[in-house]
Amino acid sequence: MKALLSRVILPLLCFVATACWSQDVASSSLLSQLRAYSDSFEWDPSTTSYVLRRPEAIEAIVAAHYARRHTTLDDLVDCISDESPSHVLLKDSPVVLGVVCYEGLTKLIYFEPGSSRWLGYVDANANHEQLLAAQKAWRRVLRKREYTNL
Repeated sequence: MKALLSRVILPLLCFVATACWSQDVASSSLLSQLRAYSDSFEWDPSTTSYVLRRPEAIEAIVAAHYARRHTTLDDLVDCISDESPSHVLLKDSPVVLGVVCYEGLTKLIYFEPGSSRWLGYVDANANHEQLLAAQKAWRRVLRKREYTNL
């Protein structure tokens, strides 16, 4: 029994613990980078919505993580409901981190909803209920793999 424990079970436990730890570190690294990401939204009359001034910067952050980790999409969707302030501004006020995570998610994948009333869209000034509804909608998209990689 001691041999089984030392040769099989303990190495297996170390492997599982290391894998979980490395995923947590990578996830927190992504969120740390998104928290530190600094930008601002500006009005775009052609789309009649607010857009990031430097979208290529956030795209580079999320793309680097997506290339290394299959859970990046889940991490970004989990973050959509995060209402802590970010360093991204809308009219000189910080938007919530959930908005930044949504922006990052939509730089990686695309979903074509069947209706313009789909709840997965997030505006720069989204409120608590809108963030939760968007998170739920995107979780469904990921679960069913209904998205297209960009």
